[in-house]
Amino acid sequence: MQVYNDRKLDSPKKALVKRIAATGLLLSRRRTFPPSDVQEVRGRTAYDLLFDIAGKEPSHGVRFAIAQAIGEGGDEAFHALQGRLSAPTARVPVFSLIGTRAPGVPGGLPFPLAQESMDDVFDAIAHRLGMGEGGHGPAFTPRETLAADRPPSAPGTTRTERLLRKGRAQILEDKRRGEEITEQRERNRELEDHRKRVMRAWLAPMLVHSCSFTPHQNTPYEVLSGWMAELRHQRVDLELQVALAQGFRQAANHRPPPTHSDRAGEFLNEQAGEMLKHTDYWFARLALLHALTLWALPNDVTEGQPRRGHGARPARQVRQWLQQTANPEVKRRRRDEHPLVRAAGTMARQALQTRHPDRFLWIDEAGMASQIGSGTSSPTEWRMHNLWIPPSRGWSTLDPGAQQLLADVLVLLILTEERGDRPTDALLRLEDAYSSERNALPPCLARDRTPLDPRQALVGETPRSLPGSHCVDGCAFQFCPYPPKGPQCRTELNELFCIHQHSMLKRFQFQAWRSLRFRRRARWQRRTTVANLRRFWDEMGARARNRDLKEASSHARGAE
Repeated sequence: MQVYNDRKLDSPKKALVKRIAATGLLLSRRRTFPPSDVQEVRGRTAYDLLFDIAGKEPSHGVRFAIAQAIGEGGDEAFHALQGRLSAPTARVPVFSLIGTRAPGVPGGLPFPLAQESMDDVFDAIAHRLGMGEGGHGPAFTPRETLAADRPPSAPGTTRTERLLRKGRAQILEDKRRGEEITEQRERNRELEDHRKRVMRAWLAPMLVHSCSFTPHQNTPYEVLSGWMAELRHQRVDLELQVALAQGFRQAANHRPPPTHSDRAGEFLNEQAGEMLKHTDYWFARLALLHALTLWALPNDVTEGQPRRGHGARPARQVRQWLQQTANPEVKRRRRDEHPLVRAAGTMARQALQTRHPDRFLWIDEAGMASQIGSGTSSPTEWRMHNLWIPPSRGWSTLDPGAQQLLADVLVLLILTEERGDRPTDALLRLEDAYSSERNALPPCLARDRTPLDPRQALVGETPRSLPGSHCVDGCAFQFCPYPPKGPQCRTELNELFCIHQHSMLKRFQFQAWRSLRFRRRARWQRRTTVANLRRFWDEMGARARNRDLKEASSHARGAE
């Protein structure tokens, strides 16, 4: 329940972030043109404060809002955070999979306990038994902490044995609590470091767009070039690749003024295309595809599509982006692409053809699915923010095919990245899942969604299953079941979104027919039945409104 209540604060937190960012912009402008009678005093800026807040904030949506606010800060934000925006270095996991301490690394998991700690416990027990250290010889002078607990009776009596057992249990219990506190502190430090690494990856492309620098040393261009160098040498893990791709997509969402030379956009476009060649992770490729599509759109959306030359064949343009690899002599085949990336390629082609990217693309998956949204009057009108996809857009403004794609992208992201694990454990599970099945959907999405069981634990109930415990035999992903509500699931789909996904599987859909969509199932869903999909989204809706498990189960069976 605490996590549910904390999520209610996301909107006020985002509003506060916007106010802090607006104050930072105002102060930066005053520093640029200060009054003659005012003496400048340097201190912590709003961007330092926001960056530190992002390291402690558990909500992904709030952290991304902080990244957007800092990314729009321009030169002032870069100067404030220049020492924190270095490219990543290769990380060595501190713990092994069996919970032992990695050689040469201080610290570790609390189990097994260190030998020194166990010796202290046994010595304390030996003192209580009236024996010497290690259990041999007469007892030494008792420690001050144990003097008050010495049994008043002679050794060997029943009362003495009870007191000794009670004291021994208390010592072990205190030791266990201390180890749990140490583990929680290490977990919090690891989470904070991970969030700050993700923030650096988000900000690297965003600051290139908002700053007024030209490409030279000690600029955002140098920072982003350092990230790309690490990526070419395969020293950027999958989660940071996703964050870097999301930063490119956020930067691509800004429409440059018609009379402004978009030198930063050209540089970012080139770097995004280069990154697409070197990454194989499906979600990073999907975000980069969205970014390249936005950069390929003309500033004037009323401009007619050329009959020949650049931009004349959007399908061929999208195919060229996805076919390129790090080796110029090798091309990626379409059938080797991830099914969701192929579907995103279709959406990108339609966005280029219609010049309406807000109907087929999005910037933040969780943010788009969390609000219904509203449309704009005309894409030709220049608005104050000048964004291709304004923040007012939501899932209802998307094309029906894009709505289904957004839903399954979110479900797969929650299964893989949003499990509430320690960052090292989540990364190991993610890399292990996609080491052999890199370009395939898990069976729980492609065939039968019953193992997902999203109702397996609701608010206030105890989680009953670990990742992989519900998977079908032979599944290489080990994602099922769907994480229970609480800390293990950082993103929850709202009830209206789930109901709409269920309604899109009805036989008669006049709105979908207007968009020339005549099949109820998307291409990557053809191997599962409509009844199975409807039951899954009905259970997701029951999960969103915390219905009783038996009630939701009987209702789902009746809907079939």
